[in-house]
Amino acid sequence: MSYQIFISYSHKDSELARDLERRLEEVGVKVSSDPVDATAGADLRRGISRSLREADEMVMLLTDNSVPDSNVIYELGLADALDKRVTPVVVNEGIEQFLPMIRKRFIKYTDLPKYIDSLKERVKAA
Repeated sequence: MSYQIFISYSHKDSELARDLERRLEEVGVKVSSDPVDATAGADLRRGISRSLREADEMVMLLTDNSVPDSNVIYELGLADALDKRVTPVVVNEGIEQFLPMIRKRFIKYTDLPKYIDSLKERVKAA
């Protein structure tokens, strides 16, 4: 079994998400995100739910675009309900203040290499 991460992000930040996906795949992580090819509404939510259930962890890209995005907030709530590890990645400094539930448990986008190094251990254990 491989370690799987669900990336939560605003579609306005697709380039950042692709960069993160590439970096994670380089260390052997299987990556998923919301199913872009699904139709809106219930099908999209079912696809997200299925992907999150299969994931070991969710990484949230926190930007000015993602914090007000209802799909990102939905994904955070679902990950919490499923008791998944959530790793918020702050791209825009200060944006974490708008999501008090993450408190100080986040990493900065510039610190991704440190996070990925620590992730390698979980990938080996999976």
